[in-house]
Amino acid sequence: RWRSLLEAEKERGITFVVLAGAEPSLVPELCKACYDVIPLGAIASNGIKPFPKDIGYKIHISVWGNDEESKRFRGRACLDRQLESFKDDDRAVFVYTFTNRNIDQVDTEAKRIADNGGKLTFNMFSPPVGYEGELTMTTESFHRTRDKMMEMIERYPESVLYSPYSAEV
Repeated sequence: RWRSLLEAEKERGITFVVLAGAEPSLVPELCKACYDVIPLGAIASNGIKPFPKDIGYKIHISVWGNDEESKRFRGRACLDRQLESFKDDDRAVFVYTFTNRNIDQVDTEAKRIADNGGKLTFNMFSPPVGYEGELTMTTESFHRTRDKMMEMIERYPESVLYSPYSAEV
């Protein structure tokens, strides 16, 4: 059924797939079916479990801060396991999502990723309508985030896949 769905989407002109939600690594056969039909795409993952090598999509691995923040947000520290699961995997891109709480944590996490030969890019927490909790960015935290992005781009030019142009206000 997935293959039929993707064939119909391809016929409709869809040329790029993004698989996200409910942890795609738990259903590698569905990811493979998608890849076989539409070979351009990306998978958003928590990065705990590796994907079979015959799925050629980029894999965007979610990083939400240091080990303590990860424990608070996810219930466990994740980066060591993510780095181990995707060691030497050129499909992997670690996506550090900035929140109001984790701006300064990027220093240690970017270093860990770079020291392990990983690639890193950035994202910013986008709250759902009505959310006004502690993750929400302020004008001041947006500026601090931009400064950290620029610093990481300069510090880890071989690892950071992010343009200074994207960090400008």
